[in-house]
Amino acid sequence: MNSVLHGNLAIESGLRDSLEGLTRAHQTIETLLASPQIARSMIRVEAIWNSSILYVLVRDSGAGFKRGELPSPAASQKAGHHGSGRGLGIVEAFCDRVALLNGGATIKLGFRL
Repeated sequence: MNSVLHGNLAIESGLRDSLEGLTRAHQTIETLLASPQIARSMIRVEAIWNSSILYVLVRDSGAGFKRGELPSPAASQKAGHHGSGRGLGIVEAFCDRVALLNGGATIKLGFRL
């Protein structure tokens, strides 16, 4: 979901923090997906594994991001973004390894088997 919203559609997390924001986000998504070029944007999911680890790579067509440019969860909450901005923290809590590749357009999630 984050690959579609943030990568391919470039929707900001904070937009969805209120009912009004959710409505605007929904309208923006529908408008963007009406464009064939955007609607056909690639998202690729790959799995690589061996006997000890499973890697899942998710790659989108977005510009990517740098981890250091993301606000911390505390900064997001202080700015009033209570319903967004936690995606990377959530996957880091569940995965054994997380790496950003291709300038942040690919996330590599590692799970010990």
